[in-house]
Amino acid sequence: MSPEQIALVRSTHQLVAPGLDQLVVAVRHTISATHPELGPALPFDPRPAESDPTATLSELISRVTDLPSFRERAASAGRVHKQSGASARHYQVFFPSLTDALADALGDEWNDDVAAAWRLVFALMTQSMLDGAVI
Repeated sequence: MSPEQIALVRSTHQLVAPGLDQLVVAVRHTISATHPELGPALPFDPRPAESDPTATLSELISRVTDLPSFRERAASAGRVHKQSGASARHYQVFFPSLTDALADALGDEWNDDVAAAWRLVFALMTQSMLDGAVI
């Protein structure tokens, strides 16, 4: 990621951080309703403390400038999610849905550059988590 993309992700994350828990819960409910075949387990399962969605996302964003640390933490989260029943399909549905929810939450702050930056960080998260889960 470029420094500009990292700055966009971090600044927009700060804007949504106060309501991030509710945003993730809403995404999970939407996915459960629109993709019942995925069952109750989603890539961010809030039951284990190690995979608290808000804490994990915030921590990964704080580590995005240190790729080895970022990948290590994401891989660890991927292992936890696998134990909770997450599959590669969960990631394919969750992160695009979270991107859409961020766009809605950010309103006028969302633009093509912000979208590209978030998609890139989510792609990096997805791959790192899948690597950790060895799904």
